[in-house]
Amino acid sequence: TGAFGDEEIALLEELADDIGYALKSLDIAAARERAETALRESEARYRLLFDSNPSPMWVYDLETLRFLAVNDAAERDYGYTRAEFLAMTIRDIRPSEDVPALLDNVAHVTAGLDHAGVWRHRRRDGSLIDVEITSHTVEFGGRRAELVLVQDVTEYGFEGGQQGFCKLLERCPGITGLFCINDPIALGSIEAARELGRECPRDLSVIGFGDSAEG
Repeated sequence: TGAFGDEEIALLEELADDIGYALKSLDIAAARERAETALRESEARYRLLFDSNPSPMWVYDLETLRFLAVNDAAERDYGYTRAEFLAMTIRDIRPSEDVPALLDNVAHVTAGLDHAGVWRHRRRDGSLIDVEITSHTVEFGGRRAELVLVQDVTEYGFEGGQQGFCKLLERCPGITGLFCINDPIALGSIEAARELGRECPRDLSVIGFGDSAEG
């Protein structure tokens, strides 16, 4: 017979199973700790990318429209503190006449990336800016939300056209024709020309690269 009886062998087998389970548990715990560490590091990297992004960014709740998070650039460019932002909704930075279109846009948000186009935003001081919005749906704190990236395109809009035309006229007072990269700039240039006593198309021909043209 062997050195061990049946009881000893059964005990050894049970002990081996216990040791194997313990080792497996240790492996699982170590793997979980590595995964949690990797997740924390990933969250820290993405948080840094969010907070330090030079363009305004925020996350808002798709149901309540409340701001859930904003970055430093949003505070800088809009004039609100983080605390003020978090007490507001995205309606509060829109002109009142633009809110119905905003609500319609939010109602039709679908999962994934969305290029929402150009909108008007109101800063804390009341000034309006034209911004291009790109967003992506996310889950934030258990809430269905959108991550928003904002690009100021005011200089490429109506007011930019007005200001640009006045500067151009100072350099080229005899100008009789103008080709603009988009319609808002063209319309702003036309308005500035009229304010300066120049009628289109009699005194100035203006064409916008888009759907509208005058002149």
